[in-house]
Amino acid sequence: MSSTAIKIIAAAVAVVGSAAASAAVTTLDGKGFDVSFNGNAFAAGAISLSADGKSVLFDTDALSAIAVKGDNDIAFDALNFSITLDSGYTFKSLEMSQSGDYQLLKKNSEVFASLSSAVSIAGVAKSAAYKSAIFELDGVKSGADSWSLSSTYNLAGTPYATASKLNVWALSLLSADAAKGGFASIAAHDYSLQVMTAAVPEPEQWALMLAGIGMVGAIARRRSARA
Repeated sequence: MSSTAIKIIAAAVAVVGSAAASAAVTTLDGKGFDVSFNGNAFAAGAISLSADGKSVLFDTDALSAIAVKGDNDIAFDALNFSITLDSGYTFKSLEMSQSGDYQLLKKNSEVFASLSSAVSIAGVAKSAAYKSAIFELDGVKSGADSWSLSSTYNLAGTPYATASKLNVWALSLLSADAAKGGFASIAAHDYSLQVMTAAVPEPEQWALMLAGIGMVGAIARRRSARA
């Protein structure tokens, strides 16, 4: 990756990590969780929930990189938000995904996409887990197609599962490099975070389940005695 791309990534990380303490917090109510973010940092509707309340959707239709005739272009989108677990639920998994399309003209034109993310337990030092996914294509004379990236955090059975609050950071980077006399473009359209939670049975539910198991055992013993 070029030194320009590295500088842009570093700048994006600095922007994400320097949220103002006076930021206006916007909260959305999902299925088993709430997602909160700095409302001043995003346009209205830029972050929303899917109809089933299980996925956080990010509007990135404007994210694209286009290069022509030996030029190059880079675009990035940085996100920083928190997920608070509802009472009576645990986290099962988080899946960050993104997809889009690309176009190449002339051999040696290149397109590149990366999706980097981190999840940490709020208030717990050194608890961050990191994921990164990369799409890269070059060396073709011409072509156009779709691309997709995803990273999954399996949280069941880990300290993350019962954490009351998780902090999530994500950086999407697109890069296009056009060969001399060529063309390269890449765009992102669908960008989301699926949050899978599981309801924790209430004490009354546990009691009913145990009573049911006991009844099944009693019936089995009576049948065995009759036999």
